[in-house]
Amino acid sequence: MSILITGVNGMIGHAMALKFATLGKRVIGLDIETPSDLKRDGVQTIKADVTQADLVNDIVSSCGVTSILHAGGISGPMLHKNDPYKVFLINSFGTLNIVEAARRYGIKRLVFLSTFVAYGEQKDASFIDESRMQRGSNAYAASKISAENILRSYREIHKLETISLRLGAVYGPRRKTDCLIRNLIKSSISKEASDLNFGKDWSRPYVYIEDIINAIQLSFEAPFSNLKQEAYNISGGIWPTISEIADIIANVTQTKKITLQSGRTPGDYLIGPLSLEAATRDLNFKPVYSMKRGIERYYNWLQENEF
Repeated sequence: MSILITGVNGMIGHAMALKFATLGKRVIGLDIETPSDLKRDGVQTIKADVTQADLVNDIVSSCGVTSILHAGGISGPMLHKNDPYKVFLINSFGTLNIVEAARRYGIKRLVFLSTFVAYGEQKDASFIDESRMQRGSNAYAASKISAENILRSYREIHKLETISLRLGAVYGPRRKTDCLIRNLIKSSISKEASDLNFGKDWSRPYVYIEDIINAIQLSFEAPFSNLKQEAYNISGGIWPTISEIADIIANVTQTKKITLQSGRTPGDYLIGPLSLEAATRDLNFKPVYSMKRGIERYYNWLQENEF
């Protein structure tokens, strides 16, 4: 198996490159900026942009790629909010380039990282399964919905083995974009006060990165005949309030308890827990990281690393 991973400089792409390399797979990592540390682990890195169709085709055809993890793109609604053209160019058109290259060169399996944000604002906090209408209300969410539809069309028309994973709120080592959990842990490490004017009763479908790594690996290993749908929710199977998270961080770091006020996290959506029934049934995915275990691992990492 020779796997191409886009977005290899990102949190998940980097982790998966290391994971597949340790499993003895040949890994080609693609990104506009490539991390130098992957080379010592045997990962071939290529500096490239997914919006350059000819370059993507050249890489897929010349490197003997058999599978693709498409983890590259704009990684959250907080980025390029005032430049929707760039968001759609990278997340939608870039995905089209990847999928078309997969079609041209007979790629066996293509796994795409989508997001729970695509479900958008909900009326209540009931469980969300994959049949729920996606109501993305910003360019990032809309571009992910568009990318999922591109994969679906190639799956139906060209019979490509495409899978979209709708990830929950991922936290853990090497997350560079804004992360409340990282901010609270870093404040505790530096003994700074972390009193928040929001979040007391506000919940999110968090998931530690190691559970994401496991889900992605299972998505490549599962027989395609077992995959009864085009997209799967992937989360930690938890829906903690920010208050609960703050208490865990105070306990783990042995620092002052964080105080919070009522109100939603700024810029967040009302959305209930993500149903994992389909992922458990078809992928045999079962999250193993509780909020406490994930925070303990992340805390240990952040004591020695910036992000």
